[in-house]
Amino acid sequence: YVITLFLRFVFQQNLAKENNTDITTTQVAWNYVIAKGAVPLAEINSPAQAEELVGCLGWSLSEKEVSILESAADLCS
Repeated sequence: YVITLFLRFVFQQNLAKENNTDITTTQVAWNYVIAKGAVPLAEINSPAQAEELVGCLGWSLSEKEVSILESAADLCS
């Protein structure tokens, strides 16, 4: 949980979030998986989860954003 909070903090402080301040940690994680060339699979148990998943569509992480997230993750290990 602490790592998740740290990564969210890094993302909010360092990335261009002014375009969409409603991006969730889950959406960042999904787009990170996609940026790394994998296909994420989701279990959706509620309309709220479905809405959050739909929020992943239409945008992606830049190479710089992926690099920042990887650097932050390295600090946690």
